[in-house]
Amino acid sequence: AVAQLFTLTRPGLLTTPILTVKPRRRRLRGELSTMKVGWDGHIAQISKETVAKDIQIKMLQDQDSKLRAEMARHKEDVEKYKQQLVQAAERERSLEQMKVQAELDWQQRCEEIERSQYLKSEELIQTLSQARNQVSQ
Repeated sequence: AVAQLFTLTRPGLLTTPILTVKPRRRRLRGELSTMKVGWDGHIAQISKETVAKDIQIKMLQDQDSKLRAEMARHKEDVEKYKQQLVQAAERERSLEQMKVQAELDWQQRCEEIERSQYLKSEELIQTLSQARNQVSQ
């Protein structure tokens, strides 16, 4: 009876029993189908994650581009403000020089007026001294 369960593929070579081949095939096909469904689900999940990551990468690249453009604008603004500060400092220095020069000019005018007044006072004293000398003679 056992000999009837085996088939000969080549003379003298016994193979798996015929009765157990069909259930084994069904079981293997079931396992294969289960594995295929699991694999397909796994691939679908990986695809979803990849798409989500691709979208996130695109969003981050767009954000990076916007931030770089904004940074470039801010750098331009900073350079403009630096130039304005340099110009303001130059104007302030120039105004300070003009102020000092104006003070020196006024000081010089005051000294000239004082000298002139001193000379006038000396002349007056001399004139008065001469008049007194003439009156006393």
